[in-house]
Amino acid sequence: MITAKTIEDLLKEAWEEFIKYFDKNNDKFSREFFDQRSKELSEKEAKEEVEEFHWVCWNESDLMMQLSRYFYSQREIRSVSDNKFLGIEVHLDKNLNYPNFKGYHFDGKLKKNGDLEKELGRFPKLDLIITGEISLDPFLLCAEAKHFHSSVMYVTVDEAIEKDIKTLSVIKKLGITDAIAYIILDDYYCRHGRKDVEKIAHVCSKKFNIDNDLKIYYHGSRKKVQ
Repeated sequence: MITAKTIEDLLKEAWEEFIKYFDKNNDKFSREFFDQRSKELSEKEAKEEVEEFHWVCWNESDLMMQLSRYFYSQREIRSVSDNKFLGIEVHLDKNLNYPNFKGYHFDGKLKKNGDLEKELGRFPKLDLIITGEISLDPFLLCAEAKHFHSSVMYVTVDEAIEKDIKTLSVIKKLGITDAIAYIILDDYYCRHGRKDVEKIAHVCSKKFNIDNDLKIYYHGSRKKVQ
């Protein structure tokens, strides 16, 4: 039987492999672009242009897609080592509402004016859902993600994180998922916003202490030409 702990282990291994891939290519692509642009611009101007462009991941959807590749790879490795097929699937960007999950054991909580809407005031779109192949049980793991590649607009960094973590905490409390994870890829603040990096760390630490079931994966990439 696949457990949430198995999924958490696989996700952690996939995250570590993805980070290696991201940093390697973030460095490679930014240097290639810098070499091209520095032929026409000053070094300062070329570096400023490097900061504006992103190649490996453009947004959270790209981040989840890339991470899923490594998750499936880790699943296959584990399947072979355990001598059994791990029947699990990854789903991205899915609206958590009654029409999409009618018939699931928790579907009553997704109805209009049900527990989920009362708690959140909305029906969220989840960045990542991992389930058993043929299962109407609670999800094995749900994750939200943030890819900081520029300064956030309209909200503060901590407000953006708080909203996602509240979503995860509520669906875990309601029994919609067995495990929750929050994934942060920082390709901006770690180089330009020390105070914002401290905010990220503070909010994540505070939330982890409140709900230590929440697994947090953070990486600040410094692999661009600076």
